[in-house]
Parts: sequence; C-alpha cells; structure tokens
Amino acid sequence: MRLPDSPIRTGFYFALPRLLTRIARGHSSRVEGHGVETYLPGIAILLITFLFFFDLLDTPFVGWKAFLLGSALLLGAFVFWLAALYLNSVVIRLARAGRIIRTLPDNRAQSVLICGLTTVFAWSLAQTDSAARFAGIAWLMAIALNLTAALLLAFVPPDRIRDE
Repeated sequence: MRLPDSPIRTGFYFALPRLLTRIARGHSSRVEGHGVETYLPGIAILLITFLFFFDLLDTPFVGWKAFLLGSALLLGAFVFWLAALYLNSVVIRLARAGRIIRTLPDNRAQSVLICGLTTVFAWSLAQTDSAARFAGIAWLMAIALNLTAALLLAFVPPDRIRDE
C-alpha cells in the first residue's frame, strides 16, 4: 500500500516480511496486496488461543464429543477476542482522555494487546507436554524473529519508491 503523497514505501505490518523483501531486493508491491500477512497471523492467534483453552480443560474427549467441544471452544476463542478487543478499546479511549497515550495509533495499541496475550498463551503452551507445545514454540520463535527484524530495520534507512 503506497500513500499517494509519500515517497516512502509502506504496507507491511510486520517487520519480518519487510526485512526479507529488503534482503531479496525485491519490490514489496507484489506481495503487499495479498492477505497472507493478515490471515496467517490471525489464524495462528486463533489457533494458539484455541489450543490454550483446550489445554486448560485437561479432559480427554474422543469422537463426536471432541468435535462438539472443539467447535464450542473455537467459537469461545473468537468471542474471547471480541470481548478482549472491546475492553482494550475502552482502555485506549480512557488513556487518550487522560492523555497517557498520545502518539500510538489505535491499531498498534490493539496489536500490543493481541500479541501480548497470545504470547502469554503460547508461553503456557510451550511449558506443556502435549503436542500443542510445538504451536507455542513456533509462535514464540516467530515473535522473536519479528522483533529481531524490527531491530535490524531500525538501523537501515527506509526504502524509497522507485519510478517504474
């Protein structure tokens, strides 16, 4: 996504795809229109939340009972995030009214909550002995890679849009 008046390339929400594109010296405009950057983390967040709630039950279910429980937990994870995002929006409004938050955009503040809670869930999953442990470890590794990429990009000047 390019801003019409800006000569600076924007569009990636996460730092890791920006760094990989910078390393490959490619044009990010081809991949910025795809929903992979949005859908993949969204699915991972819902999966981590689902596995966390499923791990909390600690009750073996098999067959159709497991399917019904899984369906209910998936819906419960979705409702959990709706409630969490609503409560976070109230906190953001109160923080803005109290002039605690001034420069952080709302979507970034929401992302801090989402990423923070999901990382706590993933950390909890990584401590278990179940197969869900690997999902938690994968999330923690992805977060570490993304933060490392953000740190590396902080020391590199921004890309300029090339006229084509």
